[in-house]
Amino acid sequence: MSPQSDSVRLSITVPLQQPSISLTSPNKGLVWSPEGAEITKGYSFVITCSINSRYTKGHFILIFSGSNITNTKPAVNQSASFDFPVAEYEHQGNYSCVYEVTLSSRKFTSTETAEINVTIKLSLLLLLSSVAAGILLLLVLVLLPVFLVCRRRRRAKQPEVLIQTQLSVRARNEYEEDNDEDEEEDYVNADPMDTKNLKEGAWMEEEQESNDYVDPESDEDHDYEEAGP
Repeated sequence: MSPQSDSVRLSITVPLQQPSISLTSPNKGLVWSPEGAEITKGYSFVITCSINSRYTKGHFILIFSGSNITNTKPAVNQSASFDFPVAEYEHQGNYSCVYEVTLSSRKFTSTETAEINVTIKLSLLLLLSSVAAGILLLLVLVLLPVFLVCRRRRRAKQPEVLIQTQLSVRARNEYEEDNDEDEEEDYVNADPMDTKNLKEGAWMEEEQESNDYVDPESDEDHDYEEAGP
């Protein structure tokens, strides 16, 4: 009987290809730059991991660098999509994914994909709105004190103007009252004398006309009587 040979450890490995990673934005909030992907704040984006492998019952793990948080999704048609409905600054960073499969109670993991750098930027419209709001607020803060000072000065001048106006009105009223009194006095003083003189003058004129009319007639009668015989 031959001696027992040394034991041999048999190790089975499952070669997994490196998956691929991609990023899209359904509402067109994505711009690619040399540094990576720029996502507009508030827009949605989707990271998709995919692999070409005959081991289809695995799952994808999305790795977010700088954080211990990972997201795992089962592979469907050899891919998985990770949705981000609203891009926030906390989503800014590097993303990568790996593919993991379990065979005979053993886990096999692929190599990690290349990282995608995601930068969250503010919308141009929001940026312009923020700048406009800031300028408007600054103008209000600057002009409001000036307006209050001018208003206070205007109110301080109003009593003087009011007093001057009241004095002018009072002087005008007194002047008009004096004129009215003078006219009334002239009318009262002149009326009796003028009326009396007018009556006396009219009476004397009537009497004189009456005498002139009667005297010539009497002279003519006298001359006629004397020349008759």
